[in-house]
Order: sequence, then C-alpha cells, then structure tokens
Amino acid sequence: MAKIISMKRVTSTLVSENEFTKIFKVDDIDLYLTKAHDDESGMYYLICSVPTIPELGVEHIKFPIAFNSKDEMEQGFTQLTPDWASKFVQDAIEYIKNNRKEAEENKN
Repeated sequence: MAKIISMKRVTSTLVSENEFTKIFKVDDIDLYLTKAHDDESGMYYLICSVPTIPELGVEHIKFPIAFNSKDEMEQGFTQLTPDWASKFVQDAIEYIKNNRKEAEENKN
C-alpha cells in the first residue's frame, strides 16, 4: 500500500525589487535580500534577512551568501525567484526545528 505524504502548500510572491534589494512574501514570512560588499575582504554578499518566523517564535535571522566577484553576485541576484524564496524559508524552518530538537536531546 502506498504511503500518502501531506505537503503544506506554500505561497511565495515577489513583493518588490530594485537594483539592490528584493522582497519576498512566503506565506506570512517576509524575506529581504540585499546586495552588500565588504571592503576589507573584497567579498560580495547577498544578505538574506527574515525579521520573524511566527510559527517558531524566532526573530532577526540573517544569512549571508558569499561571492568572490560582483559579477557572480549580480548573476545570483537575478536568479532569486519566488520558488527559491519558498525553498529558502522552508529550509530555514527545518534547520531551526532540527537544531532545537538536537539541543533538547543534548540537554537530557
């Protein structure tokens, strides 16, 4: 007998974008993507920021994606779509849940 897996349907939309920033709405979660450059290291970054994930009660999540050149960063920026945003948020939620579970297991 086949096992039926129920998947939560995620709605992801690109709310706003300009040459430096993209804003996605993934269900009730906002995801901000901003270009950045570190003068000291010479590295380029796309900074993913999530102000809050209500279902987990977490806030101020920041995740930098590093690039060696401005061209690589620009190419990465153009490839960030609502599907990517949805996957990023789902992966972040799963990562946080797994970390919490692992921390709880290590505490015992």
